[in-house]
Amino acid sequence: MQRIKKICLSLVAALIILAIYSISALAVVQFPLNKAYYFKDSQRIDMDARTRVKDGRTLVPVRYLADALGIKNITWDKTTQGVTLSNGYTTATFFVGAKGFVLNGKAMVSDVPPQLLEDRRTYLPARVLAESFGYTVTWDNETQMLTFSSNRRELSTREIVQLIQPATVLIETQRGQGSGFFVSKEGDIVTNAHVVRGAKSIKVTTIDGRQYMAGIKKINNHTDLAILTVIGNNLLFPFIEKTRYIDSVSIGDEITVFGNPLGLSGTVTKGIVSAKRELPTHDAFKQSPIKVIQYDATVDKGSSGGAVINSYGELMGITFAGYSSKDFNFAIPADYYYWLNQSNELYGLKDDWYCYLVEENGWLAKSSSIMNNTFQPSNPNDWIYELQFNKIPSIENLKKDIENYYASYPEIQNLRDLLLEVVRIQQITYVTTLDMFKNPLNYYNASRQVLDSLSNSYKTALDKYNMERTLIEQKIK
Repeated sequence: MQRIKKICLSLVAALIILAIYSISALAVVQFPLNKAYYFKDSQRIDMDARTRVKDGRTLVPVRYLADALGIKNITWDKTTQGVTLSNGYTTATFFVGAKGFVLNGKAMVSDVPPQLLEDRRTYLPARVLAESFGYTVTWDNETQMLTFSSNRRELSTREIVQLIQPATVLIETQRGQGSGFFVSKEGDIVTNAHVVRGAKSIKVTTIDGRQYMAGIKKINNHTDLAILTVIGNNLLFPFIEKTRYIDSVSIGDEITVFGNPLGLSGTVTKGIVSAKRELPTHDAFKQSPIKVIQYDATVDKGSSGGAVINSYGELMGITFAGYSSKDFNFAIPADYYYWLNQSNELYGLKDDWYCYLVEENGWLAKSSSIMNNTFQPSNPNDWIYELQFNKIPSIENLKKDIENYYASYPEIQNLRDLLLEVVRIQQITYVTTLDMFKNPLNYYNASRQVLDSLSNSYKTALDKYNMERTLIEQKIK
């Protein structure tokens, strides 16, 4: 939300990271013709199948070719005889025996089709695949060697700003503000889940001042990520195209961080990757710790959801938490965005429920803290001070926080209203108790009766809340 959540709190829950990889920093990969091995950075790697030649083109077993290029996200469709390879920003699907293939949703044509040969392996044309994923391919006739080299180059800070900043946005809701960035020309935006959770409406402001309304398309509260979509037709936006996953992030890598700290739109700061580590999950979700990138670039309130970019102009992560005064900050790796983006599940009742659970966990913790603190009054004046300056202001702030939360589904909003009633009774109880201590002679008897009645009302409201909560939980399951 508007604040960057403190690390001392349990942060967010995570998906168990399955098999997320990236194109690794590639120096040189070489495939000799008709050999059962290849070289990567001059290191020989053996294969249990050799390269082949078809119509003058070198064919390589798909698994070895993908591994050589660092592309580990591979799926096979038996029905279509199609193999799909993806690194997050490039996705290519090839079909056995067909020259046509699909590259980032566009139909393309290869001069040689993939082959299913006698060893029952699928072979892909090496040049076509490598060039599709942005590599330069050369053939040395003397050594009979096919060489791949990366087209990546380091950018200056000015080049990175020119490339990335047009895609950044300021996000505002009734609960506060945060940062985000476009990831598609059609208007998909990535931000933190806590920036938009419980939003009645979401306003997006681009770097050039244009404003749009947006809705939540997908959300994952475990990893604190959300994908929004701009509401409107025939809109086109600059967006961040390239992604670099955590396996290829190194401590000491230079980064550029984009965001809107303290509402200062278009802020850019520099730093380095300080560490890669795991952090505990949010208490509302008993999940495995999440992988995070720790960095030292300056951020502050409002930076949540901003892009963390490496020196090649590639998205490394999304700012989500930290200590603004210590330049001790954390980003969700881009891997988690990739998996959320690949999910077919759009925002629904289950997501709305999980959003509420995260907030409820914090609300109940605050309520418990207010009710059960260790204050030991020695006289009525101590009670008056404690109630007037601690408990009553704290419960009022909690009530406002709950009032400011809007669920998307009526059953969840109704549950919020029931919790609000519990807190309202708690607040009235403190106010009545304060009156009793301030005017013990005039109000003691009446106040005792009111307090007894409030105690019964509190129990009834809490029971009603828990009953409704159980019904929703059963419905979700």
